[in-house]
Amino acid sequence: MIYRTKVIVLSVITGALALVYAALLVFNPGRMTTRSAYYTWLDAKIASEAERIALSSSGDPVNLVKQDGAWFVETGAELYPAKAARVEELLAALSDRGLFPVRAASAAARDRLGLGDNAEKRIVVSRASGTALIDLIVGDYDAAGLEVYYRRMGRDEARSGSAAIFQFLNYARASWYDLRFFPEEIPVNRIDRVTAISPAGETVVFLQEETGWRVDSFDPAVTDTAKVESYIRGIISAEGDDFTAHGGDDFTAGRVLVETEGRTLFVRLGGELPVENEEQPARRRLRTSAADSRTLAVSSWTADRLFRDAASFLKTE
Repeated sequence: MIYRTKVIVLSVITGALALVYAALLVFNPGRMTTRSAYYTWLDAKIASEAERIALSSSGDPVNLVKQDGAWFVETGAELYPAKAARVEELLAALSDRGLFPVRAASAAARDRLGLGDNAEKRIVVSRASGTALIDLIVGDYDAAGLEVYYRRMGRDEARSGSAAIFQFLNYARASWYDLRFFPEEIPVNRIDRVTAISPAGETVVFLQEETGWRVDSFDPAVTDTAKVESYIRGIISAEGDDFTAHGGDDFTAGRVLVETEGRTLFVRLGGELPVENEEQPARRRLRTSAADSRTLAVSSWTADRLFRDAASFLKTE
């Protein structure tokens, strides 16, 4: 009987200790603090509902608009194609769960961190209806200069975290433009023929055969195929500097035709653009075969690289 009583007492003590230990694990302040420090600003489940993004910083504001599944940069009354990958990177950065510990919880404290209601850096992601999915204020760097402070508009709680968000705020509006000559991906091995007609009227034709690339006017044995492929890769990956309102219809200064899978894509070069200041390099106008082709401003250096002398593709000893 005594033995049985001891067993019962020991069992009760063991159970009580187990409950205390479990409670310590669950209610441990340090553990709860660490858990609450992990945070996400934009619920990934609703990130796909984003139709408008407004970015405010010290420079010109950037307004991104989604139409028919594609993102555009709203500039005045114009909509210019936006870099879709860059927009998705921004939404992913806001949706990723990261370490954002609470640093302040009062109005006075948040203002000292550069998180006042009138702070210049702000990101607003909205539905098409205008309903905000997130209204995020970005404040100052911390004392170490490694992290920045964040706050949701309408709340006093301030958190700190990665400063990587500045890659979306501290750049000019043009950094959001999709300025590629050929916005679609064009595999080099799917290209059959490239024809470059220079401003001087000289024509160079490149053909892709089973043995590789060659210049049409040369024997394949003397063509440096690596130089030809490098040149063609440069064309299909080339970008302009900006969009320009200086349009016009004269784009006959030179052109490049790219024949791929039964289609012919083109780049047509126009005249020089007015120089706005002494520091600005010389630029040319350019149009492409993109469905929503706008006039691009390209540096003269980029324009000149579209056209090469045929002899430059010969093998050298």
